[in-house]
Amino acid sequence: MVPASNTETLEQTRSGWRYAGWWNLAAGFVCSVLLVGSTLYSFGLYVSPFSQAFGLTRAEANSGVMILTVAMAVWAPLVGSLLDRVSAVGIICAGGCLLGVGLCTIANTSSLVWVCAAIAGPLALGIACAGPLAASTVVARWFRRRRGRAMGLVAVSTAAGGFVMTQVGAYLILNYGWRRALTATGIGAALIVCSVALRFIRSRPSEEELRSGGEVRGPEDLELAAGDGPEWSTGRLFRTPNFWLIALGAGVLLASDQALLISKIPYLLDIGIDLQAASLLVACQSASAMLGKVAVGFAADRIDLRKLFAAVAGAHLFLLAALILALTGCDLQRLAVNQTADLLTKAMPAFEQDPDYEFVKAAM
Repeated sequence: MVPASNTETLEQTRSGWRYAGWWNLAAGFVCSVLLVGSTLYSFGLYVSPFSQAFGLTRAEANSGVMILTVAMAVWAPLVGSLLDRVSAVGIICAGGCLLGVGLCTIANTSSLVWVCAAIAGPLALGIACAGPLAASTVVARWFRRRRGRAMGLVAVSTAAGGFVMTQVGAYLILNYGWRRALTATGIGAALIVCSVALRFIRSRPSEEELRSGGEVRGPEDLELAAGDGPEWSTGRLFRTPNFWLIALGAGVLLASDQALLISKIPYLLDIGIDLQAASLLVACQSASAMLGKVAVGFAADRIDLRKLFAAVAGAHLFLLAALILALTGCDLQRLAVNQTADLLTKAMPAFEQDPDYEFVKAAM
């Protein structure tokens, strides 16, 4: 005879991927792939042709992503408030449609004013409505016990967007031109986002669904699931030091990462690498980010989040410094020889009179 607790565990195991939370996660994943992949990750694909079409410098063209990120930050609080009050399905569908409107407007105008308006308006609002913000909000409601793991998978969606959409965008640009590529991307993404949201997204789970999915196990868990912690007003949030520490810390890391994203493909084109190959290199970076985000998501359920954030930030800064040194052609071994020679010269003046020092000078 199987004990009741074991029967419950077996039932949860049998439910597996039939748990509706996983389908909500998958739907949010697809939406984020399309929204982020076709904009932030694919921006670098359009810098060179856009600059030529509008007679802009590289720096002027790159200001488009600055407008986009600032506008997303402005729209995010409003969208977050709506997600607490309105069905997530409608908001995500609206976001998909806004993305299509924004991309199609940019593709079919010759006015920089309209381009900036499309970026700050429908494009930024569309990403806020149907991108990672909406996906993480819905997923957080459906997962309690495995929330860190689920949120890690949602975070992977942005990198997956870079892996998929840069390849799609490069193919469309090479075969149909950048304007048609934007139009096709906007219409296709809008249709897919609306279809996925209407079919799979559900704003909130019931207590029975949380229990059958293994996310809550007793009355205390159900009470936590119902309230999910104290409510935070905007004013209280802004008065909390931890909010600003997290926002500024994550903001600096993401800003440096975004700067590399928008500059990498134009740089690779400048040194003679074709667009499809350049997009493949970005896809490889995105694949690496996907693995890292999955690992961090699983670790978030087991490791102090402060230590985890510090480790990720340290690794990011180290690799960023290594990349900058590599792109500038800095040879670390050569740099070490130079520094060593300088120190020895200052410490031992007689060293410079040694005939062998000419060899060191030649190596430098």
